[in-house]
Amino acid sequence: MDYTWAHFFNKINRFIIAKNIPMFYKTFKSFTNRYGDQSTSNFDSMKIAKDIGKDFYKQFRVVMRDELHDIPNHVKYIICNNQDSNSAGSHWTAVFRDKAKAFVFDSYGRAPSDDIIDFLDYTNERYYSTFVLQSNQQFCGQVSMWVLYNLFKGKDYFDIILNLKETISKIYEL
Repeated sequence: MDYTWAHFFNKINRFIIAKNIPMFYKTFKSFTNRYGDQSTSNFDSMKIAKDIGKDFYKQFRVVMRDELHDIPNHVKYIICNNQDSNSAGSHWTAVFRDKAKAFVFDSYGRAPSDDIIDFLDYTNERYYSTFVLQSNQQFCGQVSMWVLYNLFKGKDYFDIILNLKETISKIYEL
């Protein structure tokens, strides 16, 4: 039987998932190849967080905007929906925080909501991107997770956003 590189890659990928070994993605395209580029639910985000690894998962939450203040202080990586708990949800935003700084990413390039600003009030420095990386696509959850994943890997927030802008522009012709 002939085996291709894709066959071996699929076997390794299944082994990594079965053994709960953290996933590593080099490009946003490889990330969306795995998780899709359509609308996500809170359950989808939790699955991605588990795939990234238990160190990430322990510091991660998915919330609606009115649940932000219920998040424990040790949580650094947050996917926040623009809607309240009593709504169906509409758009995901990535929030990273530690004691010194915070990063907020919205794929529509919008400034953080008042709820997010209030939540991040104790941080010294707050940054957000005004780049519009999504027009009619439905991948706000995946893009937000990609940003948090790269922050977890120690990459610079501004480099992540610039690389993402370039990549998405090529893939989706924005």
